[in-house]
Amino acid sequence: MSFYLTPVTGDLLINREKELEQILSELSQKNSRIGFSLTGIRRIGKTSILKQVKKRLEEEKKGIVVIYTSVWNATPDTLETFISNLFDDAMDAFKDKFPLTMKIRNLIKVGRDGIADLLKHLSVSADLGDEISYTVSYVRGEESDISKAVSSVFSMIDELAEKTKTKCVLIIDEFPSLTELKVGKKMVGTSIIKTIRTANEDWKKTSLVISGSFMHTMQKTTLSSSAPFYKQLVNLQIDSLEEKAIRGFVKKYLKKKISEKGLEALIEKSSGIPYNLQILGRELSNLKEDTLGASSISKAIDEILQREGDIHFRDYLHMMQSTEVKVIKTMAVADVVRPKEIADAGNMKLNEVTALLQSLLDKGIVRKRERGKYQFTDNMFKTWLNHAYS
Repeated sequence: MSFYLTPVTGDLLINREKELEQILSELSQKNSRIGFSLTGIRRIGKTSILKQVKKRLEEEKKGIVVIYTSVWNATPDTLETFISNLFDDAMDAFKDKFPLTMKIRNLIKVGRDGIADLLKHLSVSADLGDEISYTVSYVRGEESDISKAVSSVFSMIDELAEKTKTKCVLIIDEFPSLTELKVGKKMVGTSIIKTIRTANEDWKKTSLVISGSFMHTMQKTTLSSSAPFYKQLVNLQIDSLEEKAIRGFVKKYLKKKISEKGLEALIEKSSGIPYNLQILGRELSNLKEDTLGASSISKAIDEILQREGDIHFRDYLHMMQSTEVKVIKTMAVADVVRPKEIADAGNMKLNEVTALLQSLLDKGIVRKRERGKYQFTDNMFKTWLNHAYS
């Protein structure tokens, strides 16, 4: 087997059948508008689950159109880019059901009058025509009403489902990152999410599925009583793979003998994170050793971190404040787990460390192992920090 470093589907998706069954059993019902919210740390496999949902619905359920879009694909991180991407993803998803297959970049060249002439020949409703026209006009810079632009593109999706007599499943990966979108220098994300909530309430033929990596942002979006999507979506926590699933993964895909101690080391060091299992599996497959032991796992990790550790883990630091970075560096280098130990080793105030640990809990960087003790959610990240800053 080739080990993959990108989201996987099919047989490569390990031990997620329970989550898939729960999501698919609801989304496959054409008269249901119930949606889902997936929360879990980075690289835990949320995107793989979402892409498998898309694949299975498209293969097994006629009359259901699935749109997948990721906020992280909005580069630069502007509202205009996100709307443009979503428009294209929607048109691509409906291309076999709806005659308008042009991309937004082509429609932009046509201009407002050209779009109006085009839509006359497609027998679309006035509402759908207005929504397409306004979305394109906003991206062209001819319109500036942010709320109307967002409302137009999301209403357009439900109108397309109604026109084509289908159900639409709209999947938005890394949904909380909408809060970081800008118009000019102004952050507009919070108002965008509220507008999407209103659209979701009005939809007749569309179910929304979202994902997010950070607990505190998902709390603000879906989980807390004041969140825009509170009680509007079924919330699923995506956790690390259990030991049984990891053993099954190794047995199926790693075509080498591995000792029990080697397997235990792999389970500990990978933290049950599918991405880590993939990069470790790739490296272990290339080792010129007939039987893999605990030392083989350490050797593979050292090779990975020396060669490409920065690529895999440095962006973790970019999402943290400098004081949070100081806490995790101290935890990794000094190998300390209690707030007072961290404060003493890092020459920091105890109350400051306690507050920072709560923030790191919210971001999914650490978790409580037991009362008063904290550990990294990703042991490979801890090892990288130790190597980089010792």
